[in-house]
Amino acid sequence: MLLGILFVFATATTIAIGCGGGGGDDDDDDDSGESVTECVDGCEDNGDGTMTCGCLLWKTQDNGAAVTWDDARDWAEGLDEADKTDWRLPTVDELLALYDLDRPYTGTDTGMTAYIREPFEVTKTDLWSGELDPSDNEMAYYVSFFTEAGAYAGSIARNSTGFQSALAVHDLE
Repeated sequence: MLLGILFVFATATTIAIGCGGGGGDDDDDDDSGESVTECVDGCEDNGDGTMTCGCLLWKTQDNGAAVTWDDARDWAEGLDEADKTDWRLPTVDELLALYDLDRPYTGTDTGMTAYIREPFEVTKTDLWSGELDPSDNEMAYYVSFFTEAGAYAGSIARNSTGFQSALAVHDLE
């Protein structure tokens, strides 16, 4: 199994994330030219299995099992939650913003700890992003939350089902 590690670590509980880009757009501006960067502090639990963070609506429960990247994408895009139907997999940066060393979540089905902010509940310590590896479309990026040293992003074969589950996000703007 090929595994490439992109050394991007998140070690703080507050990280700036871009809005309006979705799907790997690195641009922090929307079409109006105004900055749409928000911080994950100040997120609001909506009490319906979703959380609003700036211009993003997150599903707080993952898909419930290890899946391939294609199955994760299909799950996210097929959601009909909170009166929204256009869900997607989050970007690497959006996922990295969820790292929280102060919240060791032990509810994974692997028995491993995932350091992910409240109120997220995940079954695996690694979460698929919506981004494919630009050097090889058979590889996709994921973010791992199992180390106290910080979350990190890596790429792995899209058909891998080892430790990757999925969260979904919806763009509010």
